[in-house]
Amino acid sequence: MTMEATCTSVWTLATALYVKIDDELQRSPQVGGAPAEDRHRAEADRRGADHRGGLQAVLAIDTALWSDDVWIVGRRELRFADPIERTRAMRKLIVSTFLTLDGVMQAPGGPGEDDSGGFTHGGWSVNYWDEQMGQVMSEAMSTPFALVLGRKTYDIFAAYWPHAPEEAGARPLNDATKYVASRSHPSLEWSNSVLIEGDAAEGVAALKLEDGPELQVHGSGNLIQTLLRHNLVDEYRLWVFPLVIGSGKRLFAEGTIASGLRLVDSKVSTTGVVIGTYEPAGEIVPGSFALE
Repeated sequence: MTMEATCTSVWTLATALYVKIDDELQRSPQVGGAPAEDRHRAEADRRGADHRGGLQAVLAIDTALWSDDVWIVGRRELRFADPIERTRAMRKLIVSTFLTLDGVMQAPGGPGEDDSGGFTHGGWSVNYWDEQMGQVMSEAMSTPFALVLGRKTYDIFAAYWPHAPEEAGARPLNDATKYVASRSHPSLEWSNSVLIEGDAAEGVAALKLEDGPELQVHGSGNLIQTLLRHNLVDEYRLWVFPLVIGSGKRLFAEGTIASGLRLVDSKVSTTGVVIGTYEPAGEIVPGSFALE
């Protein structure tokens, strides 16, 4: 049985997922004496639980595997949360971030953008910009998208883009729907702005279930930490600039859940900025270079 659109509920899909994985494992050699549960989980991540897109039910199963709500083990035991019917493809959530080599994402655009914590290096990305980087950014803005923003980033964008010329790339941002995560109830005056009510993680998870274009996150360092903790990011577009700062807010801050990433595209600007696109690749599989 395959995990296609005919699997119209979590129960049906999970059963199909188990049968596929069990069949594959029966035909595969045992790996280094690893416990059966660990082998099945690894196989589930590699073959059956791809959370980079596809059916919503597939994402639900993938999340549940690692939160212990669903178990797929050698004893053919399956334990489920309440079955939820999920049939449509989920919206992809993409984090697009400028980073220094030491992982700082704070205030790349200019002094005063975000000086919290005594940060004094605002504007560190500006002098590295070249024509190729502008082209990559234009391509990213040319496909339909909606924005998911934290309150601080929203305020920065809203103060600039409604008044920016169209040739500066303002139109796609002004036309896009802006979903704003905030603990307060701010006045959202930028056109097409929508407040995410209640818990930010729950609100973003609900957005991913709706019809609509891809969801892009820019800036929004605090919000990104919440999205990472809840396994809501489907793709990272990381612009790594050739400098180190030593302090400031980092994309992968303390408390980030350890996980693997897969590089799916990369470009290098004339100024040495590495633009990499990554997708989640499941748990880290440790190894050793030691000779046995």
